[in-house]
Amino acid sequence: MKKKQLTMEQLGLMSKALMSNLFPLPTKEELLVEIKSTAKGGGSYLFFSLNYFEKLTNKMQEHNDNGSYARSNAHSEWIDLMHTVMSAENISNIDLSNLEPHFLAK
Repeated sequence: MKKKQLTMEQLGLMSKALMSNLFPLPTKEELLVEIKSTAKGGGSYLFFSLNYFEKLTNKMQEHNDNGSYARSNAHSEWIDLMHTVMSAENISNIDLSNLEPHFLAK
């Protein structure tokens, strides 16, 4: 799995993209979020399965390459979200007791 802290703004943008089908919808096993956040400074950690991480980052890069981020009035926010997600760290020891599926996971 991969783990990355997202700010509240980034979490909102990610949810907006998922609800608008801009990013692939994850299954309940592919995208997890902490129940009680351990994130410092607000936001929360997201946990991505390796398969979903690849699908998501490929789609993010596709949107960047085809100019859809540049045509948005939130260009810098989309680029920031993309770079943040792409910098997620690999983790192996995961405490599943504090994780639940993202609310938009199917």
